[in-house]
Amino acid sequence: MAQESVPSPLAELSQASKQQKRPRPMKREQDSTSLPSLKVVEKTGDLFEDAGSTVLAHACNCQGKWGAGIAAAFKKKYPGAFKTYEEHCRKNSPETLIGTALLIAPEEDTMTSESSTDFTSGPWIACLFISIGHGKQKDTKDTILANTHKAMQSLLSNIHRTKLVPNRHDKETTGPSTVHRAVIQAIRMPRINSGLFNVPWHETKAVLESVQVRKGQFLEVEVVSPPVKGDRGTTSAAKVKTPAAKRGPPQRDVEEDKEDSSSQESSTKSERAPLPPRRTFMAKDGRQDQQPSPIEAPKRKKQKRVNDDDD
Repeated sequence: MAQESVPSPLAELSQASKQQKRPRPMKREQDSTSLPSLKVVEKTGDLFEDAGSTVLAHACNCQGKWGAGIAAAFKKKYPGAFKTYEEHCRKNSPETLIGTALLIAPEEDTMTSESSTDFTSGPWIACLFISIGHGKQKDTKDTILANTHKAMQSLLSNIHRTKLVPNRHDKETTGPSTVHRAVIQAIRMPRINSGLFNVPWHETKAVLESVQVRKGQFLEVEVVSPPVKGDRGTTSAAKVKTPAAKRGPPQRDVEEDKEDSSSQESSTKSERAPLPPRRTFMAKDGRQDQQPSPIEAPKRKKQKRVNDDDD
């Protein structure tokens, strides 16, 4: 009877390795270093001028307050956006809002259809929640900067997701024909955090420039600052400088002026008319007495008043 061959342990191990499936290579996430960074373009002008189809962003607290600074200007100019922001803060806790962004759609009466699918509008208002409190209760500088980075990332994502919005001029019908593609041309903001939050602008700018932009998001943000008062292309020194043709006579030295004044005083005294003679009268005891002239008496009293003031 033939004996069955027993496979060696090495042969079994080799057979098992052949039957085993090779592991699939792991998918690596996209390298974050390859993403472009947000570009900050600084300009001078009016933040609210020609802001159609533009996102106007500013730093906000989580208490629903636009009481001072640039926030007060937003509240006065866009009261409807303030009500939306205030309601958003009322419905959400500060811990939920911090580090996020709220994108408020433009007013209905500013929407204009450019084509069958696109429309332009007034400005969009973006609230960057970078501090829970405000005033003396504002967050620390480092916390504000960290929240600024998160809120800016949130804003870029919100804008990217804003593809279709309802056609509010046609509320009766439903379906694809009732939506239009939102046209957003730019993101604009003031020098956020540099006002009441008291964070140096160059530090906030560095944080904004460190935000990485993903595919389809805006690559730059415009930072608009008001022009410096009196700056019209010339320096202040050039403005106050008097032209040579219109200058007055050259100024003389102080010592010369003193000499001239002393000489004028002496000549004036010499040319002054002599004082009238003192009146003499006889006293009862037979002695003569002199009454001071009426011109000398006021001079003595005036000199006494000057001395009193100096004391």
